[in-house]
Amino acid sequence: MKRSRPVIVASVACGCVAAIGAAVAIASARPDARVPTAVEVVPSTLGQTAGVPASSSPSRVSATPVHEAAFFEALNHHPQQRESALALLRAHVSQRPDDARAALHLGVGHLWVAAENPPDRATVFEHLVLARHFLQRAARLKPADDRIPSWLLSAEISLAQAEGRTDDAVAALAQLRTHAERDPCFHSVAFAINVWERPRDSDELAQAQRLLEAAAACATDDPSVRNMERWPHNVEGFLVGLSDVALKRGDRSRALAALVTVEAWPGAESWPHRREADQRRRDFDARAARFSDDDPSNDPPFIFERGGPVSCVSCHQAAAIPRSKQFKPVLPTSEVTDSATQPTARGQ
Repeated sequence: MKRSRPVIVASVACGCVAAIGAAVAIASARPDARVPTAVEVVPSTLGQTAGVPASSSPSRVSATPVHEAAFFEALNHHPQQRESALALLRAHVSQRPDDARAALHLGVGHLWVAAENPPDRATVFEHLVLARHFLQRAARLKPADDRIPSWLLSAEISLAQAEGRTDDAVAALAQLRTHAERDPCFHSVAFAINVWERPRDSDELAQAQRLLEAAAACATDDPSVRNMERWPHNVEGFLVGLSDVALKRGDRSRALAALVTVEAWPGAESWPHRREADQRRRDFDARAARFSDDDPSNDPPFIFERGGPVSCVSCHQAAAIPRSKQFKPVLPTSEVTDSATQPTARGQ
């Protein structure tokens, strides 16, 4: 992976981690452990608990405000509708600046644009500024929401690095590490994204793997570590990310076991980005060799890499829905629904 980028960005996938349970073989403390079979990696009880398909979540269509429905329509099904969804969010927030939930989605939406190859890369910086602005507002309006630091601190780190404010970037990363230590189930991916470009033998990358493995052992009743309606392939994306970090660090057995787990995970056959796992299995030895040589510029990419094509949608995108059933938002002249009162889970 190339080391130099004009603007550093961070992924909305920051908060998307997945538990595979203490029984999963990749949580073994032995780095030389035998790579398990798919049956051993995913026992039937684990699949029933953690591999919850998106369709099993209760439908919220009737209670969801138009701007929020449009945002998740884009994120979950049609990323090409991202700009129109953000326009609806901006219109709502301009009328309801005190709506914490809408401000959060707008901030995360701008972070998504910065993270995933916008058509004009020159706009990345301004999207990061807007992401920070709206995420700071959401944090002020809803200080109890402990998910926000993953996104807000990632935007802060990206902006500080882009502007050459090294001390500020270091301070923000230290804060993010504190949050990840406290709650690896939600914040470990954000930390991994922000230290991915460190050397393979760095303390930061070792810490990233430790935190990701702590997330892999989180309780499966935590919605942030399951596959659910709005993050339908959270588990699969996380496992590929864990595999990438492990392989970069030379931990081949863990890296391969994580990919084996993806193949057997309930619902993985419908994952739109299944090729991310399949290609890594096919090229496993070649990828390992590129990580281990002395040329960091040829390192394979991270699934959640900054500026990559699937850093957000790898966890959030389900199969596209038929055009006849697509949500067709119409910008209202006056919308009075207070979306801050809508039900929420940690990943929404």
